[in-house]
Amino acid sequence: MRKKSVTYVKTSNMKRRVAIIGAGCSGLTAIKACLEEHLQPVCFEREDDVGGLWNYNDEPKLGKGSVFKSTVINVSKEMMAFSDFPPPRHFATFGPHRQVLDYFKLYAENFGLSEFIRFNTSVEKVEQAEDYEETGRWTVIYRNATTDDVKTEIFDGVMVCTGHHTFPHMPIFYGKRQFRGRIMHSHSYRDSTEYADKKVLVVGLGNSGVDIAVDLCKHAKQVYLSSRRGAWVISRKFLCGIPADAFANTRFLFSLPKAFLRWAFQFFANLHFNHGLFGLKPQHRGLETHPTISDDLPVKMLSGQVILKPNVQHFTETGVILDNNECIEVDDVIFATGYDFKYPFLDDQVVSVDKNKVYLYKYMFPPQLPYPTMAFIGLVQVIGAVMPVSEMQCRWFTRLLKGKNTLPFREIMEEDIEQKRISSRYIKTQRHTIQVPVILITRLIEDLV
Repeated sequence: MRKKSVTYVKTSNMKRRVAIIGAGCSGLTAIKACLEEHLQPVCFEREDDVGGLWNYNDEPKLGKGSVFKSTVINVSKEMMAFSDFPPPRHFATFGPHRQVLDYFKLYAENFGLSEFIRFNTSVEKVEQAEDYEETGRWTVIYRNATTDDVKTEIFDGVMVCTGHHTFPHMPIFYGKRQFRGRIMHSHSYRDSTEYADKKVLVVGLGNSGVDIAVDLCKHAKQVYLSSRRGAWVISRKFLCGIPADAFANTRFLFSLPKAFLRWAFQFFANLHFNHGLFGLKPQHRGLETHPTISDDLPVKMLSGQVILKPNVQHFTETGVILDNNECIEVDDVIFATGYDFKYPFLDDQVVSVDKNKVYLYKYMFPPQLPYPTMAFIGLVQVIGAVMPVSEMQCRWFTRLLKGKNTLPFREIMEEDIEQKRISSRYIKTQRHTIQVPVILITRLIEDLV
């Protein structure tokens, strides 16, 4: 049953002000968490609407996440739901991007969150206030895109909710400049119609690469899909049509031995289609990387519309040379090679990023800061939906800001970060520096809160 609309009203108790950067799914639940703890949120959103990367634009924008026209979310509506606001019954189990955005808009409307958002406003700088050593406060400098006015305000806390799919990572290959065709990143891909009757190479076997390769089949003459190490490709649905994420992301399942989980994951992945026969079998075991989710790739490969190829070695004027020395001619190349984590509004002394390695306690807090007044929300790559994780993170941070919880000493936090790095179950790549199962991260925060 749909809950009645609830609007939070500012009161005199709302004294501590919190700057929230970004009004995507993490930013929205950050506003709500602040209001529930009687904090005063001010959310800065560079676009004219909520939704973050799910707020579709025909033109890509650097620093803003993006989806293409036919994107369908890979997590079920039941697993992506906020704890106190389920999606409408008539929404699809795996919704198109428009429906995901509609859900976030309904969430914002139901809890009266939009009045706390300053739209068309980008944060240019966040730095420690003059009295930071005594108060832990932050100075926020922001610009209004409509008036071009630049203003400065002081906040007691900062929640960085900008996501991590905003700055495209473009690998370096010899000969790229001599290639006569078009080279672009998946961040800029929108529609397959402009690739009609073209031969297109997609580099990258992650979710974006596979989704784009499948989408291109509508109009492209031939699609090639290049991969360095293969991938485990799984379906959105499990037995009898049950959403796979609803079955897999349970505490019971994650209490089982890791060896059994890896075996079971690989068994059901091969039940979806035999990775060895398709040439997709990766060098790594199951659950050592983020899985690729696709129901359509096997059919596109069986029909020859998508042809799997090894990694690119270098470019020629009309195509590429692959690692097996095969030469293929293509008209365009799309790199689905992930993203670089960047925070241009923050000084490196606050948070430094090295090949997407971010030094944060529990994926949230810079351990060297003496006050827990800055947190990164949603900076995790979960096997599952990020929305419940962001919701838990926001509750933890607001309780810390109210003095209801405390962080451990710096030495303990740094030891925890190092231990996490050493014991990571994932292969050492730029893509997996913030990888964590959704069940484990939510249970971890739940214990701390």
